[in-house]
Amino acid sequence: MNISKEKVDRLNLVLKVDVKRGDYINEVEKELKSYSKRAKVSGFRKGHVPIGLLKKQYGNAVISDKVNKMVQTEISKFIKEEGINHLGYPIPKEQDGFTWEEKDFHFEFDLGLMPLFRLKLNPKNITYYEIKVTDEELEKQIDTLRKHYGSYVDGEAWKSDDNLICANIKGKGIDQKDTRFTLAELNDGVVGKIKTLKKGDSVGVNATKFLKDENRLLGLLGVSKGVLDSTETLEVEITAFKNIVLSELNQDFYDRVFGKDKVTSEESFRKLVKEQLKVNYQRYAENQFQNDFMEALIEKTSFKLPKDFLVKWIRFSGEKVLTEADAEEQFKNAEQSIRYQLIENKIIEDYKISTDPKELELFIKNRVKLQLESYGQFDPQPDYLEQITSRILDNEKQIKSYRDEFLVMQINKLFKNEGGYKKKEITYEEYIETIGKEKDKKTKKTKGFLNGLRKRI
Repeated sequence: MNISKEKVDRLNLVLKVDVKRGDYINEVEKELKSYSKRAKVSGFRKGHVPIGLLKKQYGNAVISDKVNKMVQTEISKFIKEEGINHLGYPIPKEQDGFTWEEKDFHFEFDLGLMPLFRLKLNPKNITYYEIKVTDEELEKQIDTLRKHYGSYVDGEAWKSDDNLICANIKGKGIDQKDTRFTLAELNDGVVGKIKTLKKGDSVGVNATKFLKDENRLLGLLGVSKGVLDSTETLEVEITAFKNIVLSELNQDFYDRVFGKDKVTSEESFRKLVKEQLKVNYQRYAENQFQNDFMEALIEKTSFKLPKDFLVKWIRFSGEKVLTEADAEEQFKNAEQSIRYQLIENKIIEDYKISTDPKELELFIKNRVKLQLESYGQFDPQPDYLEQITSRILDNEKQIKSYRDEFLVMQINKLFKNEGGYKKKEITYEEYIETIGKEKDKKTKKTKGFLNGLRKRI
């Protein structure tokens, strides 16, 4: 087999592949012989079907399979050895009157190339938001923690939306005791009815419109969808309103939130909660800073893409062939995403940004810790933290997500060192309002399209 390349222009080339009969015939004959031992053909005993008959019936299909696999493998090796930086994968050119009869073959493939361009990391008018924590937000977070670590006491009537409601529920084929749900789970039309009840009272409700989430309702009632659909009304008898009692601001509470003796006063507790909120808020700002910086780079970094090839690749790369118009539309929607990813890859390459395994593991561990803190677990056991981190490191899909986030963090550091930007202190509420207005003005750029685009054959 011989493979050569012919450059069309800076963004396109043609791969030419010549396959001789001798390159594939041994594999084809070996496959046919193997099949003859297990083939069942009328008029012949198993294992005694003539090779010539099998060749006549299945020869072309076997040739097609073997040659295609061989060509794909060798093209992939050729691209790697030649150091061809490409987009998508090679697309075979059509041949009039082509057949898979036993012979020498010649194939040609179109291939799009990555554009060459230079970067200048000094876009103007970029804002880095420093999000401050307001007293109101701090109090809200402390209340959330006090509820999380609080306790429930039985009450005779509804007191607040935080109540946990206990009830016996009956209906056609349904008899569930001591079910538990919250007002937030109820459909709007049911909330008012439940609030007026007292312990021991009952009310009839539309079975399918009791809870907002149907799956949650099926689990609560312990029935199938068929049983629920055949039930018109549920009789809900209140057995208790469990009213939440907020945890006191004392040492026991501080220990439960942050770990034993990590905090010893209300002042230090408030300070640490505020710091945790600040860290979480700043993660949003970091992501926004990188998006804004990248969008500015896209606007000022000019380069052409192999559009005709990419449209063709989009057209034929899915499960079904698209029309040319649909492929054009998809390219139009994806173009900014492609440019985004190419520029990001260029930054990683030019500035030698990498993911050291030990640094990545530490980053993942810190991210897991932050996530646990968002659930109120501020002092997870080291073994538990290691267990979750190890599980992530064993999951390729998850580790890719964390690796991408780690790279974003490193790119942000680069932007702060290399690029011009201004800082602005802002509250979280103001930040949400500002970002919302910006999104209304421009289309949000997305990433990830190029993962498939750069796939090797």
